[in-house]
Amino acid sequence: MDLPERIHIGADDKPCIRDTGITVEHVIGLLAQGWTKNEILTKHANISIDDIRACFKYVAMVLHEQSAIHAS
Repeated sequence: MDLPERIHIGADDKPCIRDTGITVEHVIGLLAQGWTKNEILTKHANISIDDIRACFKYVAMVLHEQSAIHAS
């Protein structure tokens, strides 16, 4: 799977926003808890709206890949 440009696999084998150490799981978890994009950007000033979009893209890619595996 080709990762979105802003996402890399960190030292703990978790997908992270490049150069931040903030995991995709953390960002998606905050959104699931009801945080707004603006609240996330305020708390984590070192990420951008494009980083949040990259997290969504990564999750969509993972779900697509899992669907393909289950369909075979």
